[in-house]
Amino acid sequence: MRAALLFASALILAGCASAPSGDGASEYDRLAADCKARGGEFKPIPGAHGPHDAANYVCEFKGSGPSAPAGG
Repeated sequence: MRAALLFASALILAGCASAPSGDGASEYDRLAADCKARGGEFKPIPGAHGPHDAANYVCEFKGSGPSAPAGG
């Protein structure tokens, strides 16, 4: 009986941990929107296949890099 209760509790907790956020947006959608808002391009990392999109994608910024300080 105790094992069945423990198993049921584990299933309930696992379901809560994997439930999407209340706003309906996926982790991918939130990360992509944030990247685009900062002027970047949201791209997959080649060979990355982890369980979290934050580890599988990168926000890439193109254009001019930081300028060298003016020295004199």
